[in-house]
Amino acid sequence: MLDGKIALVTGGGSGIGRAAVQDLAGHGARVVIGDIDADAGTATADAVRVAGGTAVFVKADITSEADMRSLVGTAVTEFGGLDIAVNSAAYDPPVVRLADHEDHEWARTVEINLTAVFLSMKLQILAMLDYGKPAAIVNVASIAGKRGLWGHAPYAATKHGMLGLTRVAAIDYAKKGIRANAVCPGPISTAMLDRYAETVGIAKDRLDANQPMGRVGTPEEVANAISWLSSDLSSYVTGQCLGVEGGFLA
Repeated sequence: MLDGKIALVTGGGSGIGRAAVQDLAGHGARVVIGDIDADAGTATADAVRVAGGTAVFVKADITSEADMRSLVGTAVTEFGGLDIAVNSAAYDPPVVRLADHEDHEWARTVEINLTAVFLSMKLQILAMLDYGKPAAIVNVASIAGKRGLWGHAPYAATKHGMLGLTRVAAIDYAKKGIRANAVCPGPISTAMLDRYAETVGIAKDRLDANQPMGRVGTPEEVANAISWLSSDLSSYVTGQCLGVEGGFLA
């Protein structure tokens, strides 16, 4: 499905990002992994290679323009260009009511979840235009980009903003052959969800019971959607936010 494609994944060392790396590589893509956690990123790259895939890791802080230029540049120098970009790196601030959020938590959330995504997309798009082939960007948003969630003011605001960036990029570059979409995961079994459950005191079986399917999702299920949006199977899909949430928003 993705044989020979060149992909870049931010936040590829853990959670949904790691699952996306493994799924893209499993479908034949050559993947550049970016993550601020060198141990996690290296482990993901090693796992891909053990499975017979192709991946390289670059330590990168997505808030650093120099790091992001290096990350995108690695895709070009190592493999020749860029076909696919998945922006999965994110920050989840403490879960508290809006007026109880510290100003520095708001600023950090905006910096990582929105400003850095704008910078990443800008550099990715320029590389894709230079490569001159049909390309796809997939942003990892959230159901918090489609509705409000208690205690998630900064996170929801930035995920709404991410969907705005996605839609505008889709319009701006539709005639240039670059598609831009997002996935909007619901509750997914990741470390982020574990921290949320611990903070608000919700047991896992209650989280499961609150979902229409009776369970939370897996990172691999989100990764499947990312790979589809990255492939030619979704060639007429752009500017969309695909919910991967087991009916939560229904």
